[in-house]
Amino acid sequence: MTEGMQRRHFLGMTGAVGAGLALGPAGAAAAVDGPGARHSIRPPLRMSNPYTDDYTGSWTSLDTGDVLGSHDLSGITWSNVTGENVQQLYDFQSSQTVSNQYLRLTWNATSANKTGTCLWRFKDVDQVTIENVYVENLDPDYITSHVIRVEGADEVIIRNCYFAGPVDRQHIFLEGVANILIENVEIVGLELPGTNGPRAGGGIMINNGATSGSDDGVDTPYAREPVQQTIQHCYIHNSWDDDGNERNQDGILIHSPADGYIFNNVIENWFRNEPSGGPQAHGMDSSIDIGFRRDEPQFQDKNVRVERNILRNTTFFKTPVGTIGPNRILLANNLIINAKLDDYHGGGSSTSHYVHNTMLWDIDLAPISLQSLAQRGATGYCFKLGSFSGPTVLENCVVYTEDSSPDIVYANSSGSAGKWAGWSADHNAYGTSTSSTKWLNSTVDSTVCSTFSSWQSTTGNDANSVTAAPDPNWFEDYLGGDYRLSGSSLWSGVADTSFVNHADPHLRVDRDFNGESRTTSNVRPGAFNYS
Repeated sequence: MTEGMQRRHFLGMTGAVGAGLALGPAGAAAAVDGPGARHSIRPPLRMSNPYTDDYTGSWTSLDTGDVLGSHDLSGITWSNVTGENVQQLYDFQSSQTVSNQYLRLTWNATSANKTGTCLWRFKDVDQVTIENVYVENLDPDYITSHVIRVEGADEVIIRNCYFAGPVDRQHIFLEGVANILIENVEIVGLELPGTNGPRAGGGIMINNGATSGSDDGVDTPYAREPVQQTIQHCYIHNSWDDDGNERNQDGILIHSPADGYIFNNVIENWFRNEPSGGPQAHGMDSSIDIGFRRDEPQFQDKNVRVERNILRNTTFFKTPVGTIGPNRILLANNLIINAKLDDYHGGGSSTSHYVHNTMLWDIDLAPISLQSLAQRGATGYCFKLGSFSGPTVLENCVVYTEDSSPDIVYANSSGSAGKWAGWSADHNAYGTSTSSTKWLNSTVDSTVCSTFSSWQSTTGNDANSVTAAPDPNWFEDYLGGDYRLSGSSLWSGVADTSFVNHADPHLRVDRDFNGESRTTSNVRPGAFNYS
């Protein structure tokens, strides 16, 4: 057995982490949210990150990811470099840091290679730190495979970095890493000679594998089992062109996540187009694609919170979950604009929970110059069930569409008849045209619910929800971006108060997007509780 294999076995059996790192749950001292206060979590969440307390700290003055993740390039002194001359392989080391690099990168190679055109590759390095690194990939034909590729590590910290331009795979690829913190990272497309718009390639991928027969979906023999991960304060944006090769690249893609957070990120203007779309044939895919894909016992009982993110004009976000479980993904307090949910999870007892999100579909909320690109995400269905059996829960959400004839839930022809029974919804506020909405459009079994009452009676869903024609006056300042619900009596008493003090702390949602405390007496649907 090699040294690397021995380490993999040891870490897998014991859950060991990097030297000197204590992974205890973070206790909460303060019962209220305020400047400098920590938020009360009772009992503590298992997925608290030992490197940061931003999640448990105050959100009342916390800037969003597009502010915290943006990088000022005006003072940068760039070095023009050739990849073959500067690429590095670091292997079998206890630690390695890369910092203060400002590179404009091209390659002599004429095609991408997974490891051959990777800028920095780390193989079985226990502790990896990458800080203050700026890289612009200037080959328009996707020659860079990855900027950062990590194959097995105890911990990886990537902070305050800027990555731009097309990559063949992902800018950041982490496989078999136990503990992860990625924060204040910007990933952005560049419009280069010969392109028809900005190209970025994939953003961040965390790969812990996907069970398929005897294959676990992990290539490196040095993989550690996942312990915890945080991606926070990142800004991923502006990419839609590609080379016509159906790249389908995601902003954040996670296969079989650890306990952790996807917190306070902004992903916007990340478009996928129809295959007939000409030079912008395929573009990107999902803003966030996160799912449990491993069947082994050590990959079960995981909890991921996707919270306080803004997904704006991104066409899709996806939750593929198909393992034995139990595992839980909670999407809470997110603002989602012109991005459709594709849910294709099923089997076992892994669940997706959408709680207290504000979801808006309105082409007028996209920049005028990008409305043709935003059209696919802004119209048609709101939620699609692919190869799906659930369970998925939609509660305490604002679902608001200005499309004239939307499908609220669209069940495509994949999977089994009646698969929509795995979709559970209640205590929501729906703004939609009541005369032309299909609440359920199931092509797999020809079930159609054309009225809210037929949706309720057929599915048993939304007994305590309300629906009305979409009206910008629902919100404090709709066109100005203030999506706090106004004082209308329409949603009085609609929200389920049980999430405020939920018995499972991983499903508790006791403050809103702005950090204001929710109580059983003031709770409202959506991500924004107060007006």
